[in-house]
Amino acid sequence: MRSLPERAPDLFGVDVLLSTRVMLSYVLARVVNATLAGLALLLLFLILRLVTRRDWIAALLVTAFLISGELVESMQSKESWWLILPIVAIAWGAFVALLLRFGALAAITGVWTADMLLGPSVIYAPGSWIGDGVVVVLPLLLAMAVLAFRSAIGGPLGRERYLVGEASSSRPS
Repeated sequence: MRSLPERAPDLFGVDVLLSTRVMLSYVLARVVNATLAGLALLLLFLILRLVTRRDWIAALLVTAFLISGELVESMQSKESWWLILPIVAIAWGAFVALLLRFGALAAITGVWTADMLLGPSVIYAPGSWIGDGVVVVLPLLLAMAVLAFRSAIGGPLGRERYLVGEASSSRPS
């Protein structure tokens, strides 16, 4: 019996590697997609919270919804769903926890960062035709990390206030 050859790999976003200008447009498009994804999942959680009247049930349903989408995709591509299930469950569970604990902005930033780190933009090949993407993405991710750290410690003087013992941002009267 003759079988069909394996399917060619999906090469999505290869055009992103052509130039820095195209890479920059990809980065900006990922910002919009991450915003839509984060807000859509927050809306889904709020609707399920309204229906179930319990936060933890709504969070479990949102996580199950996201996991089921990944499992359907893995079954269509004939991947081993039983290998993918624990990884996807941990990843989407962490994302829902991030969304509920730290808010929509943190979730949107998490989706964008994951898109940047997992997308075609981080192929490092200096001197090659695909090496321009790293020049745009890695400094941008580094700048985002530094800004997030400075914001987390309360600005430029946050560390000194924390070390002295005054961790709150309010001044005593």
